[in-house]
Amino acid sequence: MKYFLRLISVALVLALPLRFATAGGAQAGNGTDYLTPDEGASWFLGLDRTIKVCYESAPHFGTLSSTDLESVITQAFSSWKNYIDSKGINSTSQTLLGPEKIAFPTRSEIHQTCNGSEDLRIYFGVKKPEVSKLLDEFNSPFAFAQRTNYDAKVGWGSGFIYVAPQGAVDPAQSLPNWSTPNTLLAILTHEIGHTYGCGHVAGTVMDANLAQKLGYFSNRLDQIDIHRSLWAGLKIAAKYNGTLISDAGQFETLMGRAPSGPVHADLSENSLLTVSDDLGSTKFPMTFDTNMRAVGAGDNLVFSAYLNNGSPAHFGLRSNAVVYYGSLKTAKGQILNIMYESNTAQTVGSGVKYGPVTLKYFDQGTPRVLFQTQWN
Repeated sequence: MKYFLRLISVALVLALPLRFATAGGAQAGNGTDYLTPDEGASWFLGLDRTIKVCYESAPHFGTLSSTDLESVITQAFSSWKNYIDSKGINSTSQTLLGPEKIAFPTRSEIHQTCNGSEDLRIYFGVKKPEVSKLLDEFNSPFAFAQRTNYDAKVGWGSGFIYVAPQGAVDPAQSLPNWSTPNTLLAILTHEIGHTYGCGHVAGTVMDANLAQKLGYFSNRLDQIDIHRSLWAGLKIAAKYNGTLISDAGQFETLMGRAPSGPVHADLSENSLLTVSDDLGSTKFPMTFDTNMRAVGAGDNLVFSAYLNNGSPAHFGLRSNAVVYYGSLKTAKGQILNIMYESNTAQTVGSGVKYGPVTLKYFDQGTPRVLFQTQWN
């Protein structure tokens, strides 16, 4: 017997007067979700499965051609595939729950027209009956995602994403403006993130207020991790370009000499700190004593999943801050005790920002910043 979860809607809206909406028992309004973990779970599960996607575009949607729209869809799915692979999402779920218990599919097949048999229907300004039925429930959405059914026994569902035409939200300011580079990509990546069971996480492409922050995030709209990591991972899972801090002789401590010319540094997923100047580059392997650990409360679950094929299985990750302790050997053979930080919260003025990736070492018990990413 099929187990259908309640229908869910998740919308991106402008900060207009608050009006909550109800769709199939779940509420969404002003860019905030009120969903149980089951309702926010991934629409699709299965490592070797393919998500069949179709799209249709209204003549008044904007200036982007059908080829452009398909390219954006392809790029959005590619971003999620790369993220799932690089962060080891599927290997993490299988480590925690057992082989092939829960995995997120990363293959997609895109068709230009919809016949109703597809797993995910994307409507660029097209007001099909299933769209019109929900549009009035939202307050000027840029876009929203609606899951229409889900069979928990097989871990597969279907639904649609609606994206508003250019200028439909605020005609005076031509909002949304899909001609602005990567704007449509960011919005669509956000909505596809919901189909993967990702809730709202501030400072990422899953930010609940992404529609209002498009200008602020403008130089990283093609990224999932914008000002922080959606999920920090169980290891350093990306290559970070950053700055080697040198206000307290950090370069000399690390290299055993003074710098010559500009200094460059990066931190890579195989736990290597690479430092270079005009005299060459040096790699410093880092050894970590423990796995990363959470140090603060997280946001909504990301990569949430629910499967019930005899024994219920729930899975989800928190976008927590993490700290990792270990050691590093300098060029002169000195052992430095180090600390890796990611996503740690910092109070800035009246608000909170999430700290960049930072590597610190302990100088007689005092932590000193050794390396820090260039974005925060």
